[in-house]
Amino acid sequence: MDWEDVRYFVAVARAGTATGAARAVNASPSTVIKRIGDLEKALGHLLFDRSRAGYALTEFGQAVLGRAEPFELAAHDIVRLAEGAPTRPTGRVRVSTTESLATWWLVPRLSAFQERHPGLNVELLAGSEVLSLTRRETDIALRLARPEGGDLLVRRVGEVGFAGYQRRGGGENGWLCFHEQPAQSAIARFPESRLKGREPVLRASDFATHQVAVRAGLGCALLPCFMGEIDPDLERVTPGAPELVLGLWLVVHRDLRSNPRVKAMIDFLVDLTHSTRQELAGKA
Repeated sequence: MDWEDVRYFVAVARAGTATGAARAVNASPSTVIKRIGDLEKALGHLLFDRSRAGYALTEFGQAVLGRAEPFELAAHDIVRLAEGAPTRPTGRVRVSTTESLATWWLVPRLSAFQERHPGLNVELLAGSEVLSLTRRETDIALRLARPEGGDLLVRRVGEVGFAGYQRRGGGENGWLCFHEQPAQSAIARFPESRLKGREPVLRASDFATHQVAVRAGLGCALLPCFMGEIDPDLERVTPGAPELVLGLWLVVHRDLRSNPRVKAMIDFLVDLTHSTRQELAGKA
């Protein structure tokens, strides 16, 4: 027996005609007639006495109707339950940010996101390359510079502090600089300004290499405070406020702002930047 046939049966029992039932279930009269015939064949009994006046329930049909109506009520309850239940986002959400933010700040905290949204998978795109939200290369971006142009929603969610660090207990032994100027030229200019005409001890392209070099005693380096402060082998060259502060911007394409999976990650990142704002800014 096809449960969908029962819905057509209830409609005919109430309307008394195939035409009236067809309007109720948004189908053609011929479809209604076929459905009733299929149900009677499956049950092995006639449900209606047909006449020019319409369809009248048989004694067996009356008994079936009494048992079919609760199914209809249950179906309506299920629909209401689905409409009232919170939608759990599922699928993949892509987040792009710098390698340092991804590795030292975001990844250690992603388990909280997974617990909150077990149906979502995160694709973390970490690196210096600025991926395009317009071309859908990423869903959400965390950037240290405010983007210009494009149909983007941009929100400043915090600030990131940078400071000079050296190996704990060691004396200043020159400065490390960047092999290639990073996207934030202010970050590149800071250690260059400390050289005072001397050549840098080492040039490297990323903060992770700088951190390892400082721990090895090769010199001082400008690092994000959220990296330097949690490393027990490092200490700030100049205690107190960070030497450099950049804004942290959350960026999403306008078309994706209401997407459930994207919105779930946006809400998580906004909460996370707020709860760790002192650490990010280097004031903890």
